Amino acid sequence: MGFPTVYPTGTTVYDPEQANNGYTVISRDGKTDIMTMNGEVVSTTKLNPTGESIQVATQLFAKSGFSSLPVLDSQITICDAQSRTVWQWVASDHFTEFGFDTTAENAIYRLIEENSRSGWQTPWLTIESVRRLGNNVWYDAGDSRFDPDNLIFSAPNANIVAIISSRTGHLVWQLGPTYTKTPALRQLGWLINPTNAQLIDSTLPGAGNLLVFDQGGAAGYGAVSGLSRDGIHNQHREYSRILEINPTTLKIEWQYTPTEAGNVQPLDAYKLYSPQLGGVQRLENGNTLILEGLFGRLFEITPAHETVWEYVSPDFKTLAGGAKVNHITGMQRIAYAQLDLPRPSERPVAQLNVTNLRVPGSPNGANAGKVTVVDGVDPQRLRAVRDPHSKQNLTKTSEHDFCVVTFGGAAKH
Repeated sequence: MGFPTVYPTGTTVYDPEQANNGYTVISRDGKTDIMTMNGEVVSTTKLNPTGESIQVATQLFAKSGFSSLPVLDSQITICDAQSRTVWQWVASDHFTEFGFDTTAENAIYRLIEENSRSGWQTPWLTIESVRRLGNNVWYDAGDSRFDPDNLIFSAPNANIVAIISSRTGHLVWQLGPTYTKTPALRQLGWLINPTNAQLIDSTLPGAGNLLVFDQGGAAGYGAVSGLSRDGIHNQHREYSRILEINPTTLKIEWQYTPTEAGNVQPLDAYKLYSPQLGGVQRLENGNTLILEGLFGRLFEITPAHETVWEYVSPDFKTLAGGAKVNHITGMQRIAYAQLDLPRPSERPVAQLNVTNLRVPGSPNGANAGKVTVVDGVDPQRLRAVRDPHSKQNLTKTSEHDFCVVTFGGAAKH
């Protein structure tokens, strides 16, 4: 879960030539820090946004359009620069627009019934990261669904990403709650617990595409199963994906998954995994900034998936149960020019080769310490020369790792 390349904290990787250099604003432990690329905090003053603000709150409604019981609901409120409410939207008013099938509806009713018995703690639809669409190529081409004033939001617990018309309040575009109805959706695969959905700004590489952190974990409403006795959180995946999707064709234009991270699926897929507090931002040079906030990790990758900056928060706190956490709850890369400060120095931090990293004085292969020599095996080989999961013909001349157990009809060695 959220594995850094090495285990020290602070900036652990930094290539100034390839990174999109600037200040990084991070929210953690109830404060907002602004730091340099080398992880030095230059300010803890919160950036003050100007203009409108978009807020999401949960509210208990005694009546709703789809349940006779009280419903804990999500409400979006837009306020102007003078803090006056100018627009409101309540999720349950649009229940039928989401397209839940009967099985999913039954699971939602079970959640509401459980809330009524145990206290209203869980909204039936959890809404996150609401924002305006902004200028985009789709609206310029005549597609009114992508009006720049419309709002896009993520509903992680229902596996939904949707766009609301700012004029009518109706849903005009949507992913989820299921991903099996069309070939395009099946090719896309299930978004499970998605968050931080956004259309890439018209000035950035990938302009107009949907960028989303597909967190994974457990989410959705549907059929009862061995993993979900009540049909709540019935979809599961134990790793995250960052997806860039064409919103008109649903084709994945770019992605970062455990495969692109260099992790073997399924055994090491969990090394890219933040089931909460995920975040993503497309940067000016085409790089992508990714937040695995549950584990206090931020990293920047190139379009070719090379890590050119990584930061692990050193700010740990101990929870009531004794667990130590270094959560980061939000992030944003901003240009140096946005702050009236001298430009900081940019000191490279070379990525360590952890395959041969040793404590000083520790033996490392031949000529150091004790080595058990096995005929035909190179004790200094640092990586497998082939994919151990791929099919191949094993012969006496095949190069392979030392095997202690063989399966099936493989030849004995």
